[in-house]
Amino acid sequence: MNKLFRFNVTKDTVHAAIAGLAMIVLSLLMISFGSDSVMDTVISFVFRDVLMIFGLGVVFVTVYVEKKGKEAAEEIGFTKHKWILKSTTKLLKY
Repeated sequence: MNKLFRFNVTKDTVHAAIAGLAMIVLSLLMISFGSDSVMDTVISFVFRDVLMIFGLGVVFVTVYVEKKGKEAAEEIGFTKHKWILKSTTKLLKY
């Protein structure tokens, strides 16, 4: 498998690929619930907001960071330095 890709395929890479595929499948499922009925609106809310945004976007990333530790948070861009800069920038705007 490593000969097919120039990056190192690890267990984490497989998990990320599965999460990406799940996001695509949920997006495709939402197409069939595109009308303006109340039931379609509720199902679209569940697929998009609950499963895609909260489930894959928040819970999946939080569980990954919790299992891997501080280094994982820094690898995906959550560094203490960036949080301090962001907080300082917000304070300076007001």
